Amino acid sequence: MGKRIMIAVAGAGVGSLAGLFFSFLGAGNTALIACAAIGAILPLVVLGSPGR
Repeated sequence: MGKRIMIAVAGAGVGSLAGLFFSFLGAGNTALIACAAIGAILPLVVLGSPGR
């Protein structure tokens, strides 16, 4: 469980950096929030359910 939380936090950090780039290009501050949310959720969806 702890590893999943760390992956979500790291993904949110990387996503917020991407969102900062899109915000700089003119997408607005919602790009920061959207990219951070996508970065936190996407790795957990791709990895699937936890193993044994």
